[in-house]
Amino acid sequence: MHCLIKVRQLTFLAMLNELSLVREKQAKILAQYLGKDVAESLAQGEFTFAQKGERSEVSIVFVDLRGFTSYSENNLPKKFLKH
Repeated sequence: MHCLIKVRQLTFLAMLNELSLVREKQAKILAQYLGKDVAESLAQGEFTFAQKGERSEVSIVFVDLRGFTSYSENNLPKKFLKH
């Protein structure tokens, strides 16, 4: 009986560890796309989404600049403001 309890405890701890790793991975992905501050606020429950939508007039421009991807990957964001 004592052995069975130990096995269940170890299984439970392994599941907790796996859940922790999943949460860390999710936090890393959120930080990558939303920024570290927003991801941390979401994780701590400080940031909530509005329950209702909001209409706004916006302008969106889609541009394909030759060489931009490689340029942006090899330069700091500040450098973009200089050009």
